[in-house]
Amino acid sequence: MSGIGFLGAGAIIKYGTSIRGLTTAGSLWATAAIGMAAGTGQLILAIAGSAVVLFSLWPLHWTVDRFQITSDETLRIRLRLRGLEPLWQVTTEFTRLRVEIAEVRSERTAKDRYEVELDVRPQPGTHPDGLMRSIAAIPDVEVVEAAT
Repeated sequence: MSGIGFLGAGAIIKYGTSIRGLTTAGSLWATAAIGMAAGTGQLILAIAGSAVVLFSLWPLHWTVDRFQITSDETLRIRLRLRGLEPLWQVTTEFTRLRVEIAEVRSERTAKDRYEVELDVRPQPGTHPDGLMRSIAAIPDVEVVEAAT
């Protein structure tokens, strides 16, 4: 059982601000439980467990695909900042606009000067120009580049 726990935990991955692999980990643990029930001769329990897993995962997959909130389109934004305070303001603005930050890369270019590259996923229907205007309006933030 500890080996299955280890494999399930390894399937869970933190990717940027989101966590992926929870369904995979749960499926691994459920499969191990069904296998243990079958191995101990409790076939009715194994069949019932299999039915529950199969009939819960298919609708769950359909529901998640149907009501997915974030876009798969990633927008890469490069910013120049004077100090680190503006980065907090940028992330606050993204939170307000319901934009998911997928990845952040930063480099210190001089004393109190930073260049930050963000991969973000805006809500479907969000226009990148409006997003860039919101970010450019923050003091001490210069938008260098934005590309999809």
